[in-house]
Amino acid sequence: MGVDLGLRYIAVASIGTKSLFFKDSQCAFIRRRYAALRRTLGKAKKLHMIRTIGRKESCWMKVINHKISRQIVRFALANGVGMIRMEKLTRSLNHRRERRKRIFPLDGGYCAPMMNVSIPPIHREMVEQARAYIDQLTKPPGSLGRLEEVAATLAGMTGELLPRVTPPGVLVFAADHGVTEEGVSAYPAEVTAQMVYNFANGGAAINAFSRQIGALLQVIDVGVAVPIADERVIQKKVRPGTNNFAETEAMTPSEAEQALHVGYEQAASIIEQGVRTLIVGEMGIGNTTAASALLATLTDEPLERIVGKGSGIKEEMLAHKQDVIRRALLLHRPDPAKPLEGLSKIGGLEIAAMAGAMLAAAERRIPILLDGFICTVAALVARQFAVNVTDYMIAGHRSQEPGHSIALRLLEKEPLLDLGMRLGEGSGAAVAFPLLISAMAMVNEMATFASAGISTANAKGEKGR
Repeated sequence: MGVDLGLRYIAVASIGTKSLFFKDSQCAFIRRRYAALRRTLGKAKKLHMIRTIGRKESCWMKVINHKISRQIVRFALANGVGMIRMEKLTRSLNHRRERRKRIFPLDGGYCAPMMNVSIPPIHREMVEQARAYIDQLTKPPGSLGRLEEVAATLAGMTGELLPRVTPPGVLVFAADHGVTEEGVSAYPAEVTAQMVYNFANGGAAINAFSRQIGALLQVIDVGVAVPIADERVIQKKVRPGTNNFAETEAMTPSEAEQALHVGYEQAASIIEQGVRTLIVGEMGIGNTTAASALLATLTDEPLERIVGKGSGIKEEMLAHKQDVIRRALLLHRPDPAKPLEGLSKIGGLEIAAMAGAMLAAAERRIPILLDGFICTVAALVARQFAVNVTDYMIAGHRSQEPGHSIALRLLEKEPLLDLGMRLGEGSGAAVAFPLLISAMAMVNEMATFASAGISTANAKGEKGR
């Protein structure tokens, strides 16, 4: 018997039978519920399997009996959990342990658990040690300006007095945005895929700058609207572009969470290859519109101060872009306290992936060198999942996009450079990276007053030994 709930899900069959279905799966809820029952499950021999099924999802969870099954179903109905299939199975403990190994993922599917990262605090003591050491170098205190603070900050991030920042890694996430249907960009949507091929061929600005700094560059398709047939591009497509968020939600919460995990996993992978600093970049026609809308949910600033010309639109199109965002925000009213809601209602896939990558880097004490507007909005999204992720961020440059200064202020970051850039791709951060090398050269190669046999300045500004 089917019951239409008139909401986001439909129940098929009835509680206590072999099958129950709810539309629009949210695997994270099932995983949390499963974790709460884990101790009891260890004693169970008669089980029910719960399988959540979605577009690209498959995740098995075990519960003991109909009583617990009914509890999960009632909670599911109250919280909008997606499609659930329950099957009555009897298994031996040994077989159950074998199946438990296949909980995530199963059969090539994907079930994204909630972002649950553990970011260590920075080493405050190491920051002070680094500052004290820098003051002993053969120069007047503070005479190398912000390079001195960068060096001390890097010491606190890594927990090392003389850290390494090379080689850097650059992750460029590419995805399309359905909001381009509204005419908010100077370029057509197909340019996203064309630029991905340009990245693969080494012809973009980020390719040139990555070669200059000796970076390991990876390009990831997390949501380009068309298939990318190039083995040099990492294929992690969550969905082929987002919906037009001016008319409907950009994606499902599960898809937003999956994109977060794509970014997290790619950052973890590149760090395992030896990367010591992470730069995240993006490519996606229409992504300044999504980033501006996300930023508007996090600040009281008017849209006129947030929304910029992006890819170079004219004044009349800028006003239209602001109207599109205003209309979308009135439609969705995303809760700023719920980052997954903002991502799912507005997008984009690459912004979510960038946020996930930052969380992975901070968890591993890897410095994050921020790029421009879209990257900094992704950093604000990452902060909503883990507040102290920002302790591992250094702002590379200030973009010409007006919203970037607002985003930097929210992050409490002062950029290293202000060159009037507004390209994206991670290009501004790559241009700023040599400053980190200079900061490390200062602490690694400069002599101290003692080692060079040079007199220090006393409190009166006179020379002393």
